[in-house]
Amino acid sequence: AVASAAGAPGALLGRAEARAAADEADRLLRAVLDGDRAERMRVALGQGASKARGAFTDVLDALVVRLHALAREGAEAQQPARARRALAACRGIDAVERAKQRAAGNVTPQLVAADLLRELAGAFARAG
Repeated sequence: AVASAAGAPGALLGRAEARAAADEADRLLRAVLDGDRAERMRVALGQGASKARGAFTDVLDALVVRLHALAREGAEAQQPARARRALAACRGIDAVERAKQRAAGNVTPQLVAADLLRELAGAFARAG
């Protein structure tokens, strides 16, 4: 990792922050796809406080990447169930974009995350 940073210690820190955001996005998505309401609330409450909005926005960006991958996989599978899941992922991307707008305002990441996870869970539940 040090060699790949090419003498730029900031690149290492940026990579670590990106990895942490991706891991948290995976956690959010698992809570939506595999968890129940209580798990989604635990994950939402685990988001940073209001002073951590930048990190939370990074998580939301990483979540868009994850949802885009789900949508692409579902569209390529050419199976009805996977296509419905792809549609849910696309709706999820829209929900994350709305969450980013709310996060930019004076709303705590926990509240934004709770609302987002509820919306995502509903989209995926309707997809079957």
